[in-house]
Amino acid sequence: MVSIYKSGGDCRFEQLSLRTEDNKSRELSTKGSDAVSYWDVSYPSSKGYVPGPYEVEVTVYTSWFTSVSAKSQFKLTETLNGGLNVIQSGKTVAGPFISNAEGVKHEVVLSSPDFEYISRAPQVYSFWYVDCVYYGFSEGYDFTFNYPLEEKTHNVEVLMMVSFEPLPTPEPSTTTTVAPTTTGAPNSTTTTTPTTTTAASTTTTSTSTTSPTTTMMKNMNAKGALMTKQLLTTNLIADVPYICMNSSIIPPDPKKTYGYFSRQLEVKGW
Repeated sequence: MVSIYKSGGDCRFEQLSLRTEDNKSRELSTKGSDAVSYWDVSYPSSKGYVPGPYEVEVTVYTSWFTSVSAKSQFKLTETLNGGLNVIQSGKTVAGPFISNAEGVKHEVVLSSPDFEYISRAPQVYSFWYVDCVYYGFSEGYDFTFNYPLEEKTHNVEVLMMVSFEPLPTPEPSTTTTVAPTTTGAPNSTTTTTPTTTTAASTTTTSTSTTSPTTTMMKNMNAKGALMTKQLLTTNLIADVPYICMNSSIIPPDPKKTYGYFSRQLEVKGW
């Protein structure tokens, strides 16, 4: 975005010409009388744009003379930009400390340009890990988890995968009806005496006690397994990725956009 003002603060112009050029020798030009101008420029890796620092210069012309110019620097990254927010009791937790009294909502917050960019994607999945254990995925940006044990430190990680490929068209269901076949049988009568077998009933009673923590973890694991099964029915990926403290290597798919975010939390008995 470019905003232009005269020295006295006036933003009215009869005619302006703007030229934008980056350090990759790519130029864009526009004309008009508006004091504010917007550009949407993409830097796809398929066109040879690599991660690193870039610079763009905007030159404003009035009556074919250079009126003013300005430069701006930005950094091009391979992955989505943003952070991982932690929300408890309806408030965003600024530090690492959380309470074991209630669930914690984890939410990916992307930068405005990246959020706008992936908002057009039909498939956005976030894969969630706590202490290198996979707990399933969400179709979006958030995930809720309980941390019941106080004085424990946990590492939360999320890997985002975004696909701009259209969703597959479901195959139409087909129904086949087969007419029954009737065959006439000769007149005959057969009498069969039924045989009755009685088995003695056996009743077994067992008693077990499961701690709330174990139950919660089993439920989360079962939920993660269900989510994994559902995920495999999509065309986003063929396998669930595995990450652990950003040390795992996942071969990137050039057709997808990725994002990785992490947070370390300390549980308190509040």
